[in-house]
Amino acid sequence: MINNKESKFYKIFLDSWHPFFWISLLIFFVYFVTLFSSIVYLDDNVLVTGQYQFNKDLSNIPQAFSEDIFRTPNNGGTFYRPIERLTFMLDAQFGEGFVIFISHFSNILLHILAICLLFWFLLKLNLSK
Repeated sequence: MINNKESKFYKIFLDSWHPFFWISLLIFFVYFVTLFSSIVYLDDNVLVTGQYQFNKDLSNIPQAFSEDIFRTPNNGGTFYRPIERLTFMLDAQFGEGFVIFISHFSNILLHILAICLLFWFLLKLNLSK
């Protein structure tokens, strides 16, 4: 009897790709509310909407690797984040009216990717599911 219940549990939650699905679903439901949140005045107003015109132009990708994220002149900045800038540039391609929604959505996807990669890494270390 117990073995049968354990087998059903394993098939539903732990078989092959199922853990990745459940991890993704849980993360999506936890952060779903952020999709309908407005701008956060910590850095969204500066980096996402304030630099929208720069982020919209994909020809600025090389420049994103040559300056800090706040675009400080004369190499005076110390917050060098080119990959983060690339995510903002990708978000800006969907339009100014949707840039905050897309930014929040891409953050959820990146979070799901990071946690799934962590889970995969732990499995490679032979930790049990």
